[in-house]
Amino acid sequence: MDSCNRTDDNCGSVVADGQAQPQDVFRDTPVRYFGYANELGEAFKALVPRAAYFASYGVAAVYVLGDASHKGTKEFEKSSGVHGSNPTLEAGKAVVDTTIWQGLASVAIPGFIINKVVSTVSTVSRRNLSNPIARRFLPTTMGLACIPFIVGPVDTAVDHFMDNLFRPNFHKITSFLFSKKVDVTIDDMLLCVNEDL
Repeated sequence: MDSCNRTDDNCGSVVADGQAQPQDVFRDTPVRYFGYANELGEAFKALVPRAAYFASYGVAAVYVLGDASHKGTKEFEKSSGVHGSNPTLEAGKAVVDTTIWQGLASVAIPGFIINKVVSTVSTVSRRNLSNPIARRFLPTTMGLACIPFIVGPVDTAVDHFMDNLFRPNFHKITSFLFSKKVDVTIDDMLLCVNEDL
């Protein structure tokens, strides 16, 4: 998740880089687990009605949009009093950044991993297990068992992607787009990104 990883016992704020910051309800509290609702849906896919499976993705999507809205609002408020800043642009950048981070780290990548684990265990179980109860419940059990082990590595990988590839180029593109008063083509944006490559 963020570099915010320790709670200060005196005020409930998160300490990052030696600075006390307010606790992020979407990333530093149990609310974070709503982002993993779709992993439960993937694990239980064979055992629950289709509507429950899709509802698990709905819960995760609401979580992602809630966090994005929260970060956009905070960034708008933070940059509103700063001379020369564009609060709407800064809020929009925060919304896009958060949506992509959460969409990858909380929904897409973990959902894909759990789906593949359950699918693989299901195939192997059908071929090798004669016990119908084991064939039915082993894939779900293995999918659930994987969830705690993938959270940290997935978050770290998404942080690496965002910090080293997405954010630098996203900031270049937005700076380029909003510093010009003329129409910009896709080729112009790609040229802006490729200058450092």
